[in-house]
Amino acid sequence: MLQLISDVRDQRQLRLFQLKTNVPAFLWGLLIAFSSVLTIFIVLSGVGHSVVQSLLVGVFAAFLVAIMLTIHMLDFPFEGSIRVSSEPLRTAQSHIDDIPLIYSAERRSSP
Repeated sequence: MLQLISDVRDQRQLRLFQLKTNVPAFLWGLLIAFSSVLTIFIVLSGVGHSVVQSLLVGVFAAFLVAIMLTIHMLDFPFEGSIRVSSEPLRTAQSHIDDIPLIYSAERRSSP
């Protein structure tokens, strides 16, 4: 039982550490730079029809922006529109808080 409590505490510490880590600014800079370069390559691709090329560039840029927004939203799971609820963690915490009381009551009742 004590090993399980220790494992729960270790997992909680790991989750708290992971909440503090996010995508570094350097990687965001690389993502934006490569996306800009790819968009410029599409603009300069030389498609014969300007309407088709404009549509291609617009759709390509929209997909790149959608990918980066998804990365940003997944980077902060407890806020934003795709937020993860903290209710299961609160429920687990209330059960964990009750464990020492149950364990000590069982020890006192056993001969």
